[in-house]
Order: sequence, then structure tokens, then C-alpha cells
Amino acid sequence: MPSERASPRRQMAALLSLTAFGSYLQTVPGITAPFVAREFGLSDAGIASLMGFVALGALGAFGLTRLADRIGRRRVLLACLAVLPALSLASALAPGVRVFVALQVLVAALYVTVLATTMVVITEELPDAERAEGQAYYGLLFALGGAPVLLLAPLLAEPARGWRLMWALPAVALLAIPWVRRSLPETRRFTRAAESGSVAATRARDLFRGPYRRRAIGLLAAWTLRPIGVTAVLTFLFYHGVSNLALTPVVMTLILMLGGAAGLLGIPLGARLSNRWGRRPTLASFSFLCVASGLAYYWVPADLPGSPALALGACFAVCQIAFNAYGVAERCLDTELFPTTLRATYAGSTRLGQAVATIAANFAVSALASKLGGIVPAITVVCAATALPALGIFLAIAPETAGQGLDEASLENAPLAPSGSEPAPGPRAAG
Repeated sequence: MPSERASPRRQMAALLSLTAFGSYLQTVPGITAPFVAREFGLSDAGIASLMGFVALGALGAFGLTRLADRIGRRRVLLACLAVLPALSLASALAPGVRVFVALQVLVAALYVTVLATTMVVITEELPDAERAEGQAYYGLLFALGGAPVLLLAPLLAEPARGWRLMWALPAVALLAIPWVRRSLPETRRFTRAAESGSVAATRARDLFRGPYRRRAIGLLAAWTLRPIGVTAVLTFLFYHGVSNLALTPVVMTLILMLGGAAGLLGIPLGARLSNRWGRRPTLASFSFLCVASGLAYYWVPADLPGSPALALGACFAVCQIAFNAYGVAERCLDTELFPTTLRATYAGSTRLGQAVATIAANFAVSALASKLGGIVPAITVVCAATALPALGIFLAIAPETAGQGLDEASLENAPLAPSGSEPAPGPRAAG
């Protein structure tokens, strides 16, 4: 650990830089999918299966986020930053589809860990009144992190292997390691928990015991169901426009760039509503709007008078505004509902649930696409079967945390009683 603690501004800059880096790596697969499919000779069903296999990387992310609750957030983040550039470069040089998929599973495990852990550190280090704002900045840098991928997308059509450049670029992140090491101290909350013996005494299974049991099981069920529909919608945006509507990569890039830029309005909207309206209603309403507008995107007809591009852009903009708005509320809840010794573990568990969702979404779309005549009806069926049940579970389980201190919201000092009942929240001492 650095001998002198970095300033809060510098620490936040390091965390947001890591967030942008993780976002870049997460964005590349969806944008390069048409070109990967072309080089490796994959059909609609084949590329959906590939994306499903890559999502298995979240299994490794669950173990790494648990490690962040055992040895510290800082060590895990630095280890991921040290290894990711090499794996990304190896992906750029992969000679065949099997090697490529194997490398991508490892890349996914590490960038998912980075995104989950930086979110946790932001909540732990910011004052109670600034948590929603901090998660809004996370959302902003997450959105900006994927922008270079979209800017470079028009260059991918030629040469045929131009998509490999996208995986070579992250190698420059090696240059940032010294700065991140100096800028990223361990969180005060984790340090206190380690010194008190809580870290050593806590096990991952404690997430499903006592006062945390009901909220953990219920939310993980909801966070596995809902992302099935969201993943189905967001994964094939670029692919659908290029492959099914015959739009050029340049046009699709403009649609995604402009729609994504408009979507940034959802970040301050989500932060404002999360504090004033509450985390629960913000998440519920905007997650539903995200799926609904995303489905509308896929049903824009190819022969729309003039061009379908304008309608696609409008649907995508609404989808992105809603996605960013509910994302702020979701990150607040995910990092506020569990104590320090289980916070990263739970964040990793949600990523595991999302990985299951991604795998289920991709394989479901793959299977249904062949039977229903394409990915559009397949995505529609998948969304309809998952969005409403997820919303119902969430509303039945999730408590409201707006206006509460982190110790109160997370039940920081609650005993791990065998009962599944959840004690009434009340003032607690700092953990």
C-alpha cells in the first residue's frame, strides 16, 4: 500500500479510469460480432453460442470478487490490471475460434471483476449523501469507456481482420499500472473490517444466512431473470442493423453513437430520482422502459419509408436513457444492501447471475432463432418470458435505502442469526 494515502480526487480518477477500461473490454465483443462471425464462418446461431460461452468468464469473476472480500479491493484490482492487457493482446492474435473463445472467457472474468469491484469501492469511500452521485459518475465513465469501440467500428469492414485491432489496443493499459498503484489505496472500511477480525470470520455462505438471506436470494433471482431480456436486447443491436437490415457499419455507428450520447441524460436523471424518488421506483420503472424500447428497436421494419435509421436511433436513445437511469439505482442498491465483508462477494454474485442470464439469453436466442425464423422473434419471446417475473420479485424483496446511512442500509452490525427474518433497520455504529 502506498506510504501516503492518495487524495479522494485522485483515487476517484483511478477508479473511474479502471471502470472505463473494463467498459471498453465489455463493449468490444458485441461490436465486433459480425466481423468475428465472418472470419470464423459462424451463423446467427453460431455467434450467439460463442457469446454464451464467453459469458462463462463470470464464474471466475465470482471467485475473484470473493477474493476482494478476503485480501482487499486494491490487490484484486491491480492484479486484474496487470493481466488483462496480455490476455487482450493474445485475443487479437488468436489463430482459431476455440483459442479465441478460451481467451475471451479469461478476459471476461477479469473485466467483470474490475467493474464489480470499482463499483464497491466507490460506495465504500464516498459520504452517504454522495453515493448516488458517485455511481452516476461510474455510469458516465462506463458509457464513455465503450465510445472508442464505436468510433473505430467503421474501420472494421476492411481489412477483413480489422476487428483484431480492437483487442490489441488495451495492451497500452500496462503503462497506467504505476499511476494506479500510487492512486488506489485500500478502502478504509475494508481495512477496519480486516483489523477487527470480521474479514477472517466471514464466509461466502454468510450471504445466505440471517438478515441477509431473504434479500440475497430474492435479488439474485431477480438479477438473473431480468438481465436475460436486457442482454438479448443489447447484445445484437449492431449485428441486427448490419446483418438483417443491411445498414452500413458507418450508419450503425452513428445510430449507436448518437443514441448513446442521448442516453447519457439518463445518468443525472437516475442519480436525481434515486435520491428524491427512491432506488426502488427508479429501478423498476426504467428497467421496464429499457426492455420495451429495446424490443421496439428490433421491430422497426427494413422497408420503413425513407430509412429505418431514424426510428432505430429514437428507440435506441430511449433504451439507453432508461438503461443508464436504472443503472444508477441498481448500483446503489447492490452496494448498499450488504456489509463490508460481503459487499464484493454479493457484487460478484450478481455478475454470476448476469453471466447465467447472458448464457441463457444467447443460447435461448440461438435455439429460438432457428425455430422462429430469426433473432427478432427470438429476442421478443425471451424478453416477454423474463421481464415481468423479474420486476415482481424485485418489488417484493428489495428494501428502500434512499436517505439511509451505509451501515444502516447494509445491516453492517446485524448478527448472523439462523432465522431468515430481516430485522427492522435502525441506527448502527460505524463498521
